[in-house]
Amino acid sequence: MEPGKKNKQKPTQEKEKNKSEDAASDAVGSGVRKSVGDLVDFYEGVALGPPQQRMLCKAVPENVLADYEQMFETIGNVIKEIVDFGKYEVYVMLYPTLAIGYLQMVWSGKYKRAISFVGRNEYKLDDSYKRRVENLKRIRTPEDLP
Repeated sequence: MEPGKKNKQKPTQEKEKNKSEDAASDAVGSGVRKSVGDLVDFYEGVALGPPQQRMLCKAVPENVLADYEQMFETIGNVIKEIVDFGKYEVYVMLYPTLAIGYLQMVWSGKYKRAISFVGRNEYKLDDSYKRRVENLKRIRTPEDLP
């Protein structure tokens, strides 16, 4: 560039940057996260992503539902055997496993099995999950699912 001449590409780069920032803020505003400190649980907010990624399987074989129950039990057993510095990382997998298993059972029309599954296992979670488990138990039919 010659001395004394202005760079004419700079304003277009700024416009493109502003467009990408606007698109990012639109995506954030329409989804689960409204601001940095305002997070919403998956059953309280709008789910993101294509619909085929959010769908649960309607016709689930009984052995798959049993696998959810077994997986929760196995994670609990691993927590008992693991050394202290790694327990938390494994422990945080319990609630998602419980929630996904419960939702899959409800979606499959097995509400009694779902309630039994949560009832047997909710005591294995600490008190910080109490509100989430209570909200989860409010989902009783496939129509209640977000």
